[in-house]
Amino acid sequence: MLLGPISSSITVSQSRQSSLTLHINKPMANETVIRDRTGKRLGIISEEGNRLVARNLSNLPLGYYYPKDDYTRDTNQQIICKGDVLSALILKAAGS
Repeated sequence: MLLGPISSSITVSQSRQSSLTLHINKPMANETVIRDRTGKRLGIISEEGNRLVARNLSNLPLGYYYPKDDYTRDTNQQIICKGDVLSALILKAAGS
């Protein structure tokens, strides 16, 4: 049953003087759109098999999260973090 878009807000502190608000919209079950506080689309996180993939606006992959292992890897498959930091990769790529 489709209920419509689900929206939530996450605040990520950049410094003591400023903060950035992310809006995460889930238009489909396997896709999450990452937006800034003004609603500008920054990238997308989608399910691909046994992993989640972060992509920029040009649809180029930025990194992968493997839930089973609980690691985020870069595009060269090098582990960059324990846990899911795909939204942070999108923010970094967008220059936010």
